[in-house]
Amino acid sequence: MTKTIDPPAAEALPLPPEVDPWTLEVSDLKQYGYCPRVVYYRYRFPDFRPETYKMESGENAHERIRRQMRRRLPRGLPEGQVFHERLLYAPSLRLVGKIDLLIETESGLVVVDYKNARRVRPNWKDQLAAYALLAETVLGKPVEHGFIYLIPLRKLETVPLSARRKRAVQERLAEIIRMIQEERQPDPTPKRNRCLDCEYKRFCNDLF
Repeated sequence: MTKTIDPPAAEALPLPPEVDPWTLEVSDLKQYGYCPRVVYYRYRFPDFRPETYKMESGENAHERIRRQMRRRLPRGLPEGQVFHERLLYAPSLRLVGKIDLLIETESGLVVVDYKNARRVRPNWKDQLAAYALLAETVLGKPVEHGFIYLIPLRKLETVPLSARRKRAVQERLAEIIRMIQEERQPDPTPKRNRCLDCEYKRFCNDLF
């Protein structure tokens, strides 16, 4: 039997005041896979963070699906205790993130991420692996696979979360931290069509 637990804000894991200044958010992995410069500019210019129509539309879709998920979960998810929007912080990983849906089963944990899209992108799998690392480190239970829920299709996509993928994510996190610490601007994405509606487009003077 599945039991849903939607804890009040006071029960979420708060970030301590002495949080490591080089702590990354799980969403940084997704952005880094999309274009490394987005993450670089975000940390180099923290006071500049405009919201685009695309971002607003995505957040609205997420909010709708969060309300739906609290009423009824999609078929295909394992049974267990369900936690909505679970905030986790792991100092040893220098990582923080809020998992859309976390399920605690008898054998371990399952992480679920919502996406407003019709197909799964490779950088989203890295993001899911980061959530898995975070959950394993903080809660002490294994995460062997997760799901990406494609909102427009109302479809679950299973993502295996191997030890190899998790190690690759840890290496990527270290790479991002070095980039920020050294103030080293990375190369832009080779897919220049992504630049058209990027909120940081005006910072890329070597492209425009």
